[in-house]
Amino acid sequence: MAYFIFDEKIYYENEGAYGSFSKEDGLPDSLKKIEDVCVSVVDVDIKVISAPENKPELKDIEINKHFDPDYVIQDERINRNLFQVVGINKNTVQEIYQLFKSKNIKVFVPYALSLRAYLNKIQINTQDKCLVFVDDYKDGVFITIFDQLKFTKTRRIVKPIAIANEIIRTQQKFTQGYAQQYNKDPQFLFVCNNKEIADEIVASKVTEAVIFIEDEYPALDGLRSAKFGMHFLLPVHTLKKRRIKEMKNWFVFSMASLVLFIFGIGFYAYTVLLKQSAQENLTNFQQQKKSIENKLELTNKETYRDQIKELTVPGFAQVNYQFLISLPAGYEVDYCHFKQVSSKKWIFEAVIYLIDKSQAIMPFPNYGIFKNREVEYIVIKDRPGQHIILEIGT
Repeated sequence: MAYFIFDEKIYYENEGAYGSFSKEDGLPDSLKKIEDVCVSVVDVDIKVISAPENKPELKDIEINKHFDPDYVIQDERINRNLFQVVGINKNTVQEIYQLFKSKNIKVFVPYALSLRAYLNKIQINTQDKCLVFVDDYKDGVFITIFDQLKFTKTRRIVKPIAIANEIIRTQQKFTQGYAQQYNKDPQFLFVCNNKEIADEIVASKVTEAVIFIEDEYPALDGLRSAKFGMHFLLPVHTLKKRRIKEMKNWFVFSMASLVLFIFGIGFYAYTVLLKQSAQENLTNFQQQKKSIENKLELTNKETYRDQIKELTVPGFAQVNYQFLISLPAGYEVDYCHFKQVSSKKWIFEAVIYLIDKSQAIMPFPNYGIFKNREVEYIVIKDRPGQHIILEIGT
């Protein structure tokens, strides 16, 4: 396993050896044989967005409003109905997957998230202060400010720019936004992994003390030692993952329906056997009861016909299969489910939407099982969609 920080240059750790290389040069020969990689990327956009956490569809719609379609986004819950959303340009995501095209990318997170994992590992007590992390990466420094779970967009300062002055500027900009939100100025705790820069920060009177850590690449350490709830994928990979999940859900539902159907048939067969046994005992009845017995047998046959008719109602698996193969080209399934409204009646509901909202709308077909389906045209995920309803049974 190798660990990477992806920026204008790429920094890495592999089996205790640290180094860096340029994007143009590509992977060094020493890294070409590795199979699994973990990546953190510096250049991301970060927004804190309020959205309803108990309504995933509305949450996704609200979050997507704040980012350009050219961004791949991930989010994490930081408070009730409050999410920290991180976006990476699709070109950057494509560039990373292209660099590691023959590798298994097990972790793909923002740099600040791997740095936060490192801070959790070394257990620095911030005492409700905002933490300013100054990470020396030889060619310059990365400055990231943490406010509990929230973190800022990482700022890159290239040497030999006066680092202390840039830290003051970053701190002042953060203070303005913090004061507007909380009506008070923040208190800061500084952490740095370069002794000379730490002394320069103290000498500039930005703060009275700086916590110095002897770790050359703290973000790589955090990347190696933590599990993350975020993972960035190319849109095609996201779509493939979603389809696999939907097919698994469909398979589980179909198998459950099949088991219920088999159980029903078994129970029906069992009741038939009981009735046959009762009829054998009736052969010893007196002849004068024969007419009553015939009427009873006739009544039972009518009952059997009704039960056989019920078995001709399309099964759940059959409806699901017909639904999937009838799905118009260019449409994605949002959800589908069955709802029982009476002992003999079910309603199948599904919502589909266009993947490319510029594509022409194609109504869901009305043939086969779905001959009497009802369609309601809706908008979902900012795309044209259809709400399909089919009544099953009597």
